[in-house]
Parts: sequence; structure tokens; C-alpha cells
Amino acid sequence: MNASGLSGEEQRKLLRWARQAIENAVRGEGQLEISDEDLTPGLCEPHAAFVTLKKHGELRGCIGKMDFERPSWLNVVEAAVASALEDPRFPPVQPDELPEIHMEISVLEPPVELPDPAQFDPLQH
Repeated sequence: MNASGLSGEEQRKLLRWARQAIENAVRGEGQLEISDEDLTPGLCEPHAAFVTLKKHGELRGCIGKMDFERPSWLNVVEAAVASALEDPRFPPVQPDELPEIHMEISVLEPPVELPDPAQFDPLQH
């Protein structure tokens, strides 16, 4: 997981919540409920996020939520479900696939303006 200043415990929460959200959505069990007590200031910081799903090392879904105004935890959970069910390149993930799905989460820093486009480095930006 690429995480913008999140603690190890916060990263584990995001992985756990994203996995549970996918399982609930794929099985038609409704939305994941997260209590306010489980939310930390770091998880409520606004960050965009991408969730990538792989099956046997092959891409199975990848969706990002690029809303830098919403809490990172919410973008992660929604991107996870969208990756499993809404990536137009793949059919929706099926319940029998869940044990084979590997998930990667990328939490993104807000974009910054480059004063000179010539400073753009594709290996860094």
C-alpha cells in the first residue's frame, strides 16, 4: 500500500475495510458500516485513492477516486467496490473469485502546480 503519512494501523484498517467492502458488494450484502470511533484524523485527511485488484498476478480491476476533498477512507472504500464491480474492462468480480483477489491501495497526495512544465519528471510525477 502506498500511503500518504498513514500509520501502520491506519493502513491495516484501510486494507481490511476495502476487502470487506468488496466482499459485501460482491455478495450483495449491502454497504460496509464504519463507526466514527474507528476513524482517525489520518484516515479523515482528504486524499484521492486508487484500488487495484489482481488475480493470479493479472489485472482484474482498477478504479480511482480522484476527489481530493473527501476523506481518504471513503475514497478507498468506494474505489475498492468500483474496482470489483464497475471497471468496464472486466466483468464484475464473482463470489467464488474472492479468495484469489489480491488488492493494492494507493493513497495520493494532492496535486501541486508546476511553475514550469519543463520541470515535469515522469519518474517522479
